[in-house]
Amino acid sequence: HFRFPDYLLQLRACISDDPACLEKVDFAVFGSVDHIARFARKHGWEAIVEAGIGVIFIGVESREAGERGYLKRRSSDAKEVFDQLHRIGVRTIGAWIAGFPFQTRQTLQEDLDYFISCKPTYQQLSIFSAFPGTPLHASLAERAAAPPCRFSDYHFWNPTSSHSEFSNRELLELTDQGYALGYETWGPCILRNLEVHLNGIEFCRKASSPLLRNRAALLHKRNADRIYTQLKAMATFAPNPKVRERVAAVEKRYRDLAGCPTLAMQFIAQISLALAILYKFKISIPAFRWTAKIEGFRRYHYNPGKSSEDAAPYEVERR
Repeated sequence: HFRFPDYLLQLRACISDDPACLEKVDFAVFGSVDHIARFARKHGWEAIVEAGIGVIFIGVESREAGERGYLKRRSSDAKEVFDQLHRIGVRTIGAWIAGFPFQTRQTLQEDLDYFISCKPTYQQLSIFSAFPGTPLHASLAERAAAPPCRFSDYHFWNPTSSHSEFSNRELLELTDQGYALGYETWGPCILRNLEVHLNGIEFCRKASSPLLRNRAALLHKRNADRIYTQLKAMATFAPNPKVRERVAAVEKRYRDLAGCPTLAMQFIAQISLALAILYKFKISIPAFRWTAKIEGFRRYHYNPGKSSEDAAPYEVERR
Protein backbone atom coordinates (compact mmCIF):
# COMPACT_ATOMS: atom_id res chain seq x y z
CA HIS A 1 0.00 0.00 0.00
CA PHE A 2 1.25 3.49 -0.79
CA ARG A 3 0.59 4.35 2.83
CA PHE A 4 3.84 2.48 3.52
CA PRO A 5 6.30 3.94 0.98
CA ASP A 6 9.35 2.35 2.60
CA TYR A 7 8.02 -1.07 1.63
CA LEU A 8 7.64 0.05 -2.00
CA LEU A 9 11.19 1.41 -1.99
CA GLN A 10 12.45 -1.91 -0.62
CA LEU A 11 10.58 -3.66 -3.40
CA ARG A 12 12.27 -1.39 -5.95
CA ALA A 13 15.67 -2.26 -4.44
CA CYS A 14 14.91 -5.99 -4.67
CA ILE A 15 13.92 -5.64 -8.33
CA SER A 16 17.12 -3.75 -9.12
CA ASP A 17 19.01 -6.78 -7.74
CA ASP A 18 17.05 -9.12 -10.02
CA PRO A 19 15.98 -6.97 -13.00
CA ALA A 20 14.92 -9.94 -15.14
CA CYS A 21 11.76 -10.33 -13.07
CA LEU A 22 10.47 -7.03 -14.46
CA GLU A 23 10.18 -8.70 -17.87
CA LYS A 24 7.89 -11.40 -16.49
CA VAL A 25 5.56 -9.98 -13.85
CA ASP A 26 4.26 -6.84 -12.22
CA PHE A 27 2.39 -6.34 -8.96
CA ALA A 28 -1.09 -5.21 -7.94
CA VAL A 29 -1.17 -2.93 -4.90
CA PHE A 30 -3.51 -0.57 -3.06
CA GLY A 31 -3.18 3.19 -2.86
CA SER A 32 -5.20 6.29 -2.11
CA VAL A 33 -5.16 9.34 -4.37
CA ASP A 34 -3.25 11.47 -1.84
CA HIS A 35 -0.70 8.82 -0.87
CA ILE A 36 0.13 8.03 -4.51
CA ALA A 37 0.57 11.72 -5.35
CA ARG A 38 2.72 12.25 -2.26
CA PHE A 39 4.96 9.29 -3.21
CA ALA A 40 5.34 10.61 -6.77
CA ARG A 41 6.21 14.11 -5.61
CA LYS A 42 8.98 12.76 -3.41
CA HIS A 43 10.37 9.92 -5.53
CA GLY A 44 9.07 10.59 -9.04
CA TRP A 45 6.45 8.76 -11.09
CA GLU A 46 9.18 6.61 -12.61
CA ALA A 47 9.88 5.07 -9.19
CA ILE A 48 6.42 3.48 -9.21
CA VAL A 49 7.26 1.52 -12.35
CA GLU A 50 10.74 0.68 -11.05
CA ALA A 51 9.05 -0.94 -8.03
CA GLY A 52 7.32 -3.35 -10.41
CA ILE A 53 3.86 -1.93 -9.81
CA GLY A 54 1.48 -2.63 -12.69
CA VAL A 55 -1.98 -2.24 -11.16
CA ILE A 56 -3.25 0.00 -8.35
CA PHE A 57 -6.64 -0.22 -6.64
CA ILE A 58 -7.67 3.36 -5.87
CA GLY A 59 -10.72 4.49 -3.92
CA VAL A 60 -12.01 7.61 -5.64
CA GLU A 61 -15.27 7.17 -3.67
CA SER A 62 -16.61 10.62 -4.53
CA ARG A 63 -15.43 13.88 -6.04
CA GLU A 64 -16.45 15.63 -2.82
CA ALA A 65 -14.94 13.04 -0.48
CA GLY A 66 -12.01 15.22 0.59
CA GLU A 67 -14.23 18.22 1.32
CA ARG A 68 -16.46 16.00 3.44
CA GLY A 69 -13.76 14.74 5.78
CA TYR A 70 -12.42 11.76 3.84
CA LEU A 71 -8.80 11.90 5.03
CA LYS A 72 -7.17 10.16 2.05
CA ARG A 73 -8.80 12.49 -0.50
CA ARG A 74 -7.83 15.97 0.68
CA SER A 75 -4.87 17.29 -1.29
CA SER A 76 -4.81 15.80 -4.80
CA ASP A 77 -7.18 15.55 -7.74
CA ALA A 78 -8.09 11.97 -8.64
CA LYS A 79 -8.26 12.62 -12.37
CA GLU A 80 -4.72 14.03 -12.44
CA VAL A 81 -3.38 11.00 -10.53
CA PHE A 82 -5.19 8.55 -12.83
CA ASP A 83 -3.87 10.37 -15.92
CA GLN A 84 -0.29 10.22 -14.63
CA LEU A 85 -0.53 6.52 -13.76
CA HIS A 86 -1.93 5.65 -17.17
CA ARG A 87 0.79 7.74 -18.81
CA ILE A 88 3.52 5.63 -17.20
CA GLY A 89 1.78 2.33 -18.02
CA VAL A 90 0.11 1.54 -14.70
CA ARG A 91 -3.43 0.16 -14.89
CA THR A 92 -5.99 1.36 -12.38
CA ILE A 93 -8.92 -0.20 -10.58
CA GLY A 94 -11.11 2.73 -9.64
CA ALA A 95 -13.68 2.42 -6.86
CA TRP A 96 -16.71 4.68 -6.52
CA ILE A 97 -19.57 4.73 -4.03
CA ALA A 98 -23.18 5.78 -4.61
CA GLY A 99 -25.26 7.01 -1.71
CA PHE A 100 -23.00 9.08 0.53
CA PRO A 101 -25.21 11.22 2.79
CA PHE A 102 -23.89 14.40 1.15
CA GLN A 103 -24.81 13.25 -2.38
CA THR A 104 -28.09 14.68 -3.68
CA ARG A 105 -30.21 14.23 -6.78
CA GLN A 106 -28.54 17.36 -8.17
CA THR A 107 -24.96 16.22 -7.53
CA LEU A 108 -24.88 12.43 -7.73
CA GLN A 109 -24.89 12.19 -11.54
CA GLU A 110 -22.12 14.82 -11.73
CA ASP A 111 -20.18 12.76 -9.20
CA LEU A 112 -20.52 9.64 -11.34
CA ASP A 113 -19.56 11.56 -14.51
CA TYR A 114 -16.39 12.76 -12.75
CA PHE A 115 -15.47 9.19 -11.83
CA ILE A 116 -15.98 8.01 -15.42
CA SER A 117 -13.82 10.93 -16.64
CA CYS A 118 -10.91 9.44 -14.66
CA LYS A 119 -11.02 6.57 -17.19
CA PRO A 120 -10.23 3.76 -14.74
CA THR A 121 -8.88 0.68 -16.50
CA TYR A 122 -11.25 -1.39 -14.38
CA GLN A 123 -13.95 -0.17 -12.02
CA GLN A 124 -15.78 -1.17 -8.87
CA LEU A 125 -19.02 0.65 -8.13
CA SER A 126 -20.89 -0.06 -4.93
CA ILE A 127 -23.50 1.33 -2.53
CA PHE A 128 -22.66 3.30 0.59
CA SER A 129 -23.11 0.97 3.55
CA ALA A 130 -22.48 1.10 7.27
CA PHE A 131 -20.97 -2.26 8.17
CA PRO A 132 -21.46 -3.57 11.74
CA GLY A 133 -18.41 -3.01 13.91
CA THR A 134 -17.39 0.23 12.21
CA PRO A 135 -17.59 3.71 13.78
CA LEU A 136 -20.03 4.71 11.04
CA HIS A 137 -22.46 1.95 11.98
CA ALA A 138 -22.12 2.81 15.65
CA SER A 139 -22.92 6.47 15.01
CA LEU A 140 -26.00 5.53 12.97
CA ALA A 141 -27.11 3.07 15.63
CA GLU A 142 -26.91 5.79 18.27
CA ARG A 143 -29.32 7.90 16.21
CA ALA A 144 -31.49 4.86 15.45
CA ALA A 145 -30.61 5.44 11.80
CA ALA A 146 -28.95 2.10 11.08
CA PRO A 147 -31.38 -0.02 9.02
CA PRO A 148 -32.10 -3.54 10.30
CA CYS A 149 -30.22 -6.09 8.24
CA ARG A 150 -28.89 -9.59 8.74
CA PHE A 151 -25.11 -9.80 8.71
CA SER A 152 -25.27 -12.28 5.84
CA ASP A 153 -26.96 -9.58 3.73
CA TYR A 154 -24.06 -7.14 4.01
CA HIS A 155 -22.21 -6.84 0.71
CA PHE A 156 -21.39 -4.20 -1.91
CA TRP A 157 -24.97 -4.08 -3.21
CA ASN A 158 -26.76 -4.77 0.05
CA PRO A 159 -30.16 -3.51 1.20
CA THR A 160 -28.79 -1.42 4.07
CA SER A 161 -28.69 2.05 2.54
CA SER A 162 -30.60 4.70 4.48
CA HIS A 163 -30.20 7.67 2.13
CA SER A 164 -32.78 10.39 2.59
CA GLU A 165 -33.32 10.96 -1.16
CA PHE A 166 -32.61 7.61 -2.81
CA SER A 167 -34.08 4.17 -2.35
CA ASN A 168 -31.72 1.22 -2.28
CA ARG A 169 -33.06 0.12 -5.67
CA GLU A 170 -32.31 3.54 -7.19
CA LEU A 171 -28.72 3.38 -5.94
CA LEU A 172 -28.33 -0.14 -7.29
CA GLU A 173 -29.62 0.99 -10.68
CA LEU A 174 -27.17 3.89 -10.60
CA THR A 175 -24.21 1.55 -10.12
CA ASP A 176 -25.43 -0.47 -13.11
CA GLN A 177 -25.68 2.77 -15.06
CA GLY A 178 -22.09 3.58 -14.07
CA TYR A 179 -20.76 0.30 -15.47
CA ALA A 180 -22.68 0.88 -18.70
CA LEU A 181 -21.46 4.48 -18.93
CA GLY A 182 -17.82 3.44 -18.58
CA TYR A 183 -18.26 0.80 -21.29
CA GLU A 184 -20.08 3.11 -23.67
CA THR A 185 -17.60 5.95 -23.12
CA TRP A 186 -14.22 4.20 -23.12
CA GLY A 187 -15.01 0.73 -24.42
CA PRO A 188 -14.42 -2.58 -22.62
CA CYS A 189 -11.84 -2.83 -19.86
CA ILE A 190 -9.60 -4.95 -22.05
CA LEU A 191 -9.37 -2.07 -24.56
CA ARG A 192 -8.41 0.37 -21.81
CA ASN A 193 -5.90 -2.20 -20.62
CA LEU A 194 -4.27 -2.28 -24.05
CA GLU A 195 -4.16 1.53 -24.19
CA VAL A 196 -2.28 1.67 -20.90
CA HIS A 197 0.20 -0.99 -22.02
CA LEU A 198 0.89 1.04 -25.17
CA ASN A 199 1.47 4.06 -22.93
CA GLY A 200 3.86 1.88 -20.93
CA ILE A 201 5.83 0.90 -24.04
CA GLU A 202 6.20 4.53 -25.06
CA PHE A 203 7.07 5.74 -21.56
CA CYS A 204 9.60 2.99 -20.81
CA ARG A 205 11.39 3.38 -24.13
CA LYS A 206 11.96 7.06 -23.38
CA ALA A 207 12.80 6.57 -19.69
CA SER A 208 16.22 7.43 -18.30
CA SER A 209 16.31 4.15 -16.36
CA PRO A 210 17.89 1.19 -18.23
CA LEU A 211 15.69 -1.05 -16.08
CA LEU A 212 12.58 0.38 -17.71
CA ARG A 213 14.01 0.67 -21.23
CA ASN A 214 15.42 -2.85 -21.32
CA ARG A 215 13.06 -4.76 -19.04
CA ALA A 216 9.67 -3.20 -18.25
CA ALA A 217 9.06 -2.22 -21.87
CA LEU A 218 9.29 -5.90 -22.84
CA LEU A 219 6.55 -6.88 -20.39
CA HIS A 220 4.26 -4.16 -21.74
CA LYS A 221 4.97 -5.35 -25.28
CA ARG A 222 4.19 -8.95 -24.36
CA ASN A 223 0.90 -8.01 -22.71
CA ALA A 224 -0.04 -5.72 -25.60
CA ASP A 225 0.56 -8.57 -28.06
CA ARG A 226 -1.87 -10.79 -26.17
CA ILE A 227 -4.61 -8.18 -26.00
CA TYR A 228 -4.17 -7.15 -29.63
CA THR A 229 -5.66 -10.49 -30.66
CA GLN A 230 -9.02 -9.39 -29.22
CA LEU A 231 -9.34 -6.13 -31.18
CA LYS A 232 -11.39 -7.61 -34.03
CA ALA A 233 -13.98 -8.92 -31.59
CA MET A 234 -14.01 -5.59 -29.74
CA ALA A 235 -14.62 -3.69 -32.97
CA THR A 236 -17.34 -6.08 -34.13
CA PHE A 237 -19.29 -5.87 -30.88
CA ALA A 238 -18.51 -2.28 -29.92
CA PRO A 239 -21.49 -0.63 -28.18
CA ASN A 240 -21.44 2.46 -30.44
CA PRO A 241 -19.53 4.10 -33.32
CA LYS A 242 -17.44 6.17 -30.88
CA VAL A 243 -16.00 3.07 -29.22
CA ARG A 244 -15.48 1.42 -32.61
CA GLU A 245 -13.38 4.44 -33.62
CA ARG A 246 -11.40 4.09 -30.41
CA VAL A 247 -10.65 0.45 -31.25
CA ALA A 248 -9.40 1.47 -34.70
CA ALA A 249 -7.22 4.21 -33.20
CA VAL A 250 -5.72 1.79 -30.68
CA GLU A 251 -4.94 -0.73 -33.43
CA LYS A 252 -3.17 1.95 -35.46
CA ARG A 253 -1.20 3.04 -32.41
CA TYR A 254 -0.20 -0.56 -31.70
CA ARG A 255 1.20 -0.88 -35.22
CA ASP A 256 3.06 2.42 -34.89
CA LEU A 257 4.67 1.40 -31.58
CA ALA A 258 5.03 -2.36 -31.84
CA GLY A 259 5.05 -3.07 -35.56
CA CYS A 260 2.82 -5.38 -37.60
CA PRO A 261 1.20 -8.27 -35.75
CA THR A 262 2.62 -11.71 -36.47
CA LEU A 263 0.74 -14.29 -38.52
CA ALA A 264 0.05 -16.22 -35.32
CA MET A 265 -1.49 -13.14 -33.70
CA GLN A 266 -3.67 -12.53 -36.78
CA PHE A 267 -4.81 -16.15 -36.74
CA ILE A 268 -5.69 -15.97 -33.03
CA ALA A 269 -7.59 -12.74 -33.69
CA GLN A 270 -9.76 -14.51 -36.28
CA ILE A 271 -10.38 -17.43 -33.92
CA SER A 272 -11.30 -15.03 -31.09
CA LEU A 273 -13.77 -13.23 -33.35
CA ALA A 274 -15.37 -16.53 -34.38
CA LEU A 275 -15.70 -17.60 -30.74
CA ALA A 276 -17.24 -14.23 -29.84
CA ILE A 277 -19.81 -14.57 -32.64
CA LEU A 278 -20.59 -18.11 -31.49
CA TYR A 279 -21.02 -16.96 -27.90
CA LYS A 280 -23.37 -14.12 -28.89
CA PHE A 281 -25.50 -16.63 -30.81
CA LYS A 282 -25.43 -19.08 -27.92
CA ILE A 283 -26.67 -16.59 -25.32
CA SER A 284 -29.51 -15.58 -27.63
CA ILE A 285 -31.00 -19.00 -26.83
CA PRO A 286 -32.66 -18.86 -23.36
CA ALA A 287 -31.53 -22.38 -22.42
CA PHE A 288 -27.88 -21.37 -22.84
CA ARG A 289 -28.08 -17.88 -21.38
CA TRP A 290 -25.51 -17.24 -18.64
CA THR A 291 -26.75 -16.35 -15.16
CA ALA A 292 -24.75 -15.24 -12.15
CA LYS A 293 -23.88 -17.92 -9.63
CA ILE A 294 -25.26 -17.18 -6.17
CA GLU A 295 -22.59 -17.99 -3.63
CA GLY A 296 -23.45 -19.02 -0.09
CA PHE A 297 -22.63 -16.67 2.78
CA ARG A 298 -19.20 -17.10 4.35
CA ARG A 299 -17.70 -15.25 7.29
CA TYR A 300 -13.96 -15.43 8.02
CA HIS A 301 -12.80 -15.29 11.63
CA TYR A 302 -9.17 -14.22 11.78
CA ASN A 303 -7.42 -16.12 14.57
CA PRO A 304 -3.70 -16.61 13.86
CA GLY A 305 -2.88 -17.99 17.29
CA LYS A 306 -5.25 -20.92 16.91
CA SER A 307 -3.93 -22.28 13.63
CA SER A 308 -1.00 -24.56 12.97
CA GLU A 309 1.95 -23.56 10.80
CA ASP A 310 0.44 -25.25 7.74
CA ALA A 311 -3.13 -24.01 8.24
CA ALA A 312 -4.77 -20.74 7.27
CA PRO A 313 -4.91 -18.13 10.10
CA TYR A 314 -8.69 -17.98 9.98
CA GLU A 315 -11.81 -20.08 10.38
CA VAL A 316 -14.64 -20.06 7.87
CA GLU A 317 -18.26 -19.92 8.96
CA ARG A 318 -20.74 -20.95 6.27
CA ARG A 319 -24.49 -20.41 6.25
